[in-house]
Order: sequence, then structure tokens, then C-alpha cells
Amino acid sequence: MITPHSQPIAGKKETRGATYLMSIRLFIGVLASIVTPAMAQQAPAPVSNAPLSLDLICTGRGTLHTTQKVPDGRDKEGRKRTRSQSVDEPFGGALRFRIRDAVAEALPPEPMLSQVGVGGWRPVKKLATTDATITGKIDLGFLYAPVFEIDRYAGTISISGSMNTFQGECQPYDGSQRQF
Repeated sequence: MITPHSQPIAGKKETRGATYLMSIRLFIGVLASIVTPAMAQQAPAPVSNAPLSLDLICTGRGTLHTTQKVPDGRDKEGRKRTRSQSVDEPFGGALRFRIRDAVAEALPPEPMLSQVGVGGWRPVKKLATTDATITGKIDLGFLYAPVFEIDRYAGTISISGSMNTFQGECQPYDGSQRQF
């Protein structure tokens, strides 16, 4: 009898099962040699093992996505009707972003905060840092966390959510230095 780990006895034919088993081993060996190097190249390398400490101010422009009630004629009884209409309202402002001891938080521009009824520094969820980018979600309240990406080479930030967007240019923030 031929087992997966034994050699066929001289003069006896291999069974079909043993040939099949050898084919599977060959296939797995070839597949492993192809897949393993490809998987090693997929994940971006982290910046370093040292804790990242960062404090930025990002100035730019954004858009608030809101709805407004607008007149829509009169009904059969002569009463005024209204309907909801989507409106994009532009705004300008500054966003602060900081990471200390692996904890990130953001202070979005006031129009973004007033729209959801929260204020102050907001926690960042799903923070990911690489040599080129910093990404995550800014928790702006119950079930709303717009995603952001900071390009570390270009010095830009982009925030995108269902209620607002923001694009700006970032620079290191030093609260001890007065601008004027």
C-alpha cells in the first residue's frame, strides 16, 4: 500500500491516488512561491516603532451639505406648500490635528461642529499612519465620522463625509510662537 509519505515499491505501479496527491503537493508548492512574495509587498510600512508626536494647523475651505425648506406653491385648499431642497454652503476655517502617545484628536472648523451640535476636540478613530499619509475618521457624534487623509509630503488634508467636506494646507502648529 502506498501512503502519502512512502515510496512506491520497485516493480509495482503507483496508484491513481498517489499520483493525485503528488500533483496537489506540486500545486501547493508553486502557489506558495507565488503568493508569499506578493503578500509581503502589499502592506505599507509604518513610519517607525517610535511614538508619533504631531501638532498641525490646517487652513482651507469646505462645504456644508444641508437641506432647506423652500416654497412650493399652494395645495388644493390654498395653503402654502414647502419642499426640502439640498444646498451646499461654502465656508472657510482652520482645523487643528494632533497625535500624542498614540492618541489622535481633531478640532474641526466651527461650521462643521455646529452642524452636528458638538464642540471641542473630537477623537479620531481608525488612525493609520505611514511614511506618506495619515488617515482615519473624526468622530463628530452619533453615527457620523467623516474620513480624512493627510498627505505628509504635500502637506494637505482632505475630509469627506455625507454632511460636509474640507480641503486645506497643513503646517506644524507651535502655540508658543505668536504670529504678530
